[in-house]
Amino acid sequence: MPQRRLGEKLNKLLHFEFQIPAGESESMDLSLSADEVMDQLDGEKSSSLFLGHYTEKQVADAMEATDILPRLRKKGFTDLIFRIGAKDRFEHQLLIYYDREDREHLLGQILIKEGVFRPKTRFVSEIPLERLEMLFIGWILMQDPLGIFTPERQRLPGQTYPGLGVGHQVVDLILRACKRLEKDGVLNFPEFYHNAFFYSELFFFYNPGKQGEIMALWRDLGHLGIVRLSFAVYFECVRDLARDHGYEWLPEEQVLPVRGVILDYFDSREYWDAARESFERCRFGIDEKKLEACMRERAGEV
Repeated sequence: MPQRRLGEKLNKLLHFEFQIPAGESESMDLSLSADEVMDQLDGEKSSSLFLGHYTEKQVADAMEATDILPRLRKKGFTDLIFRIGAKDRFEHQLLIYYDREDREHLLGQILIKEGVFRPKTRFVSEIPLERLEMLFIGWILMQDPLGIFTPERQRLPGQTYPGLGVGHQVVDLILRACKRLEKDGVLNFPEFYHNAFFYSELFFFYNPGKQGEIMALWRDLGHLGIVRLSFAVYFECVRDLARDHGYEWLPEEQVLPVRGVILDYFDSREYWDAARESFERCRFGIDEKKLEACMRERAGEV
């Protein structure tokens, strides 16, 4: 994970503003420097409880209940090591290793930040969202260091190793924690198109225009398959036909609503009318020659 990636994600939230929870000092700096990010990822800072509530054993029990550990055992990973770390009381990390604690034996890394968000832009006039207590997914990595990429299981943008096939189970784990902590929802900021696509079964973009856009991308270019389409977006080979220029993936907030007014927001007619309007307006094409050239270059680098 590049040193600046988490800090950049926290600073690029478009329609939400991070707010210090009530009772905390307004002068606290909750942004992360590159050094602090790497300290956190290397596990040099620690806390005894994940999300302030869960011991390493309780985390392991929850991963057993959500079918993560049974799936890892089927892949041959049995001697697992769990480590919890935290930079401060609002940011929490879980690391999962097999056999020993080093980067070559890292199976999983989950980094979550908690706080209060206030929408900066209102898209649904009838439902004001003034304060949302959220869990923010800063980073999820679940990888198989022993796995290899094959024609049937191809590399996606940003991947070093194949995934472990437990993405849905990890989201379920975070959702359970969200409910236990009585948060309004889970916030994601998908770096790649395929991240947004995989999350889209449960998550919706706060901006209904973005929701319509991602749906239209799959409508027009889903025949490419998710791997090829994600690389097409990554290499900027997609054309925005409605505006007659190249398409650039710009991440925005994707929300899994859990309780309260945020559920009403994503269930509102005004939201889905706006999403439908965007879906019908957006039209996408592909620059096949550029994509083929980029894919050949990528294959030569692997």
